[in-house]
Amino acid sequence: MHRHVRVVALACAAFLPCSAGRLGAQEFVRQKLLVVTFESGGSNLGRRVADAVESAIDHGKGRDLTLADRGDMLRELEKSGFNADSVLLPTEIRSLARRYRADEYVMGRATPGAGRAVRVEGWLVMSRDSTLRQPIAVEEQPSAAQAAEAFGAEVLRAREQLTPVRRCENALRAGHAADAATAALAGIRAYPRAAIARTCLLRAYQALGYPADSLLRVSGALLAVDSTSIRAWEAAAASYDAQGRRDSAGKAWAMAAQYERHDAEAIARIVSSLMAGGNAAIAKPIIATAVGDHPEDAHLAGLHWRVLLATEDWAEAARVGEALRKEYPDYETQPEYFLRMATSYRNLGDPLRAVAVAAEGVARHGTDPDLYLLYTQLVLAESDSALARGLARFPKNGRLLAYDAQLRRRRGDLQGALESTRRAIAQDSTLARGSLQLAQAYFDVGRPDSALVVVEAGLRTASDSALAAQFTLARGNTLYRAANTSRKREDFELALRYLRLSDRLAPSANAGFLVGSAAFGIAQLASAEATPARSCALATEADEHLVVAEVQLARNGAVAPDAAKQFLDYAGQLHPFVAQQVKSFCPVSAPAAAGRSGAPAGSPR
Repeated sequence: MHRHVRVVALACAAFLPCSAGRLGAQEFVRQKLLVVTFESGGSNLGRRVADAVESAIDHGKGRDLTLADRGDMLRELEKSGFNADSVLLPTEIRSLARRYRADEYVMGRATPGAGRAVRVEGWLVMSRDSTLRQPIAVEEQPSAAQAAEAFGAEVLRAREQLTPVRRCENALRAGHAADAATAALAGIRAYPRAAIARTCLLRAYQALGYPADSLLRVSGALLAVDSTSIRAWEAAAASYDAQGRRDSAGKAWAMAAQYERHDAEAIARIVSSLMAGGNAAIAKPIIATAVGDHPEDAHLAGLHWRVLLATEDWAEAARVGEALRKEYPDYETQPEYFLRMATSYRNLGDPLRAVAVAAEGVARHGTDPDLYLLYTQLVLAESDSALARGLARFPKNGRLLAYDAQLRRRRGDLQGALESTRRAIAQDSTLARGSLQLAQAYFDVGRPDSALVVVEAGLRTASDSALAAQFTLARGNTLYRAANTSRKREDFELALRYLRLSDRLAPSANAGFLVGSAAFGIAQLASAEATPARSCALATEADEHLVVAEVQLARNGAVAPDAAKQFLDYAGQLHPFVAQQVKSFCPVSAPAAAGRSGAPAGSPR
């Protein structure tokens, strides 16, 4: 039995809750409270009020509370260079509370009124978590002593919530959220203006999964007591987000950030929540300030960049992104980094940098499809815009104009391609294949006669002739095929002009065969047209082209033997008929007519 009692006593000494029914012990270990010097605008009023507040609390406290020795504290501060009237910063107060093992501390402000009247307001704060605090305020009193007495009494009343709060916190740690809520509500009944108990109630309701409207009611009640409660603002903001009330959530998160501005981790959490809720614009000034306050924090720096991207501040996003890469090389291992940086430069109107960044990203992360897609889009877009900028900068550069013509032709802007080619050759007559490019442009817009003139005008060297021969052979073949479809004599005649020029510049069996084929087509159609018109000119044209066809097809028939034989058979059948047409329609002497039409098939003329 004695051993059991000793175990319980040791548990109490280790700050564990103890049953009040065992050995008559109190439920929780005695708490220690520290009172620090109050603010008072530079006078010694704050020290005098703090001394009086400590005395009032000491007189009214029960056995569950002890006070840190304020006199000892002031002496220690004086040794550190402070004087008795010094007002400490919150961080210094927390450090002092840890030094004196204080579980709670009281801080405040004493404001003089008319005559000797004084108003005192302040906070009862839990040392373990400075967000757990209870605002304490009393009406203006006739004297500093009376104000301090009233303030001290209110502190003791506010402490009536703390035992239920400890029960609430212990229940939460044990995973009993319902018991925690019950304890928190008891704390609110004990002290209706309870802020700390309402904070624990919020935690209990969150653990229980209560809906947003329930959490808003509790957070609203807490804010009515303490408008600076970080826990209340965060709970309200999260609840508004859950309800889809973006504007209300944004304002609540901004208020939470205002009171958490010195806590980098809290700011990161708030900014992330703002981004998730579609409030990047509200997050922007918050994160900018936080980065200035915590320049060494890598997480905040990365969040800053993402907020800039989300708010489409492309110039600043590009600047911050470049700085991130220098400061934190790990960013280069992320395909998303290059994707977002390239996007920033593109939207900033700097396509060259955008392409360069995307190209580097593809080189480093060649398996990322999204990055490669952006790179492809940028390259294709840049090909047009870069050329437009180049033409604006170098309007008389023939090579740029020639390239512009090529791109226009690919897009189907044939007239534009012709104009650009004309300008290119006018600016630079030495352009390689310039005349053929211009000829093609004329050909594309349906002006093959002009194209042929340009080809002939551009013949200067043997190299020019060889290229021109290939060009005219290919275009002549195209025209010949079209003529076979249209069955118009003028179409065959145009094809023959191209093919004859090709055969003249670089004789070949292919060119000769096509010359013969086109000539036969002209002969056929001219003969057919000559009879109803009784035209000597048409009959003569048929006769002359029939001879050309027989000669060229016989000479170059190896290109297509079957076709050549068929053409020659038709020519042999057509020849007597054409000869009779010439004889009938042309008023010339018989010997001349006979000499023109009586030669055997295949003989050279």
